[in-house]
Amino acid sequence: MRARSAIGLVMAFAWAAWAEPSRGAEMRLQRIERHGYRLTLPEAVAGSWREANIARLQVRIPRGAGRLDHGLLPAGRELDFAVDAPGCSMVQVDVGPASARGASDAWQRVTHCTKFVLCADTGDPAVDLRARRAAGQLLTAKSGSRIEIRPLFNPAALIAGAAFPVRLYAAGRAVAGGGVEAIGAEGGGVSAVADAHGIAVLTIPQPGAWRLRFSHQGRVAELVFDALSR
Repeated sequence: MRARSAIGLVMAFAWAAWAEPSRGAEMRLQRIERHGYRLTLPEAVAGSWREANIARLQVRIPRGAGRLDHGLLPAGRELDFAVDAPGCSMVQVDVGPASARGASDAWQRVTHCTKFVLCADTGDPAVDLRARRAAGQLLTAKSGSRIEIRPLFNPAALIAGAAFPVRLYAAGRAVAGGGVEAIGAEGGGVSAVADAHGIAVLTIPQPGAWRLRFSHQGRVAELVFDALSR
């Protein structure tokens, strides 16, 4: 089944459960074709997308946002979708356990809030860099999630070795003294502690995929992006 929004976002839903996620309780996103992605819900959160308490499940692009219809979600933990949009976009997922579904404050009971930065590069370095830079306002905006890592520099244009400032939020307020770690796809990582204004500065040591993680009072925020090479 396919659904198309007015902003040109195409999403396809996989109804069957696929393989177990490869690592722990992380939300996982993998590319499965040129414009296609597979989003895996951690088993620790819920047994399926239909069961999970979902506060936000959307793709944001510079021209707007496409929200997934919760009535079309799969019975398994694997959700396939395609982003039919040029440049960079952000997938935002705020979810929690099924036990919170139906509560008047269900949106506040989410436990995992993840943002994925996606860039549809063309292969032309100059064109791709312009598109990545143009997404800065979209990618650095505060999302208002229950817990959040907000980049203060455009993550799509971040070059490995450069300082990367982020602000940590919980319940809409900056978290002074919060700890954030960056974990690379090839192993290794770095960490930092937020100052009195909730701002932490990390130096991403090498190009490639990185996952930032911030935990606070039983909730987890993550930001996943690719650092560029010099």
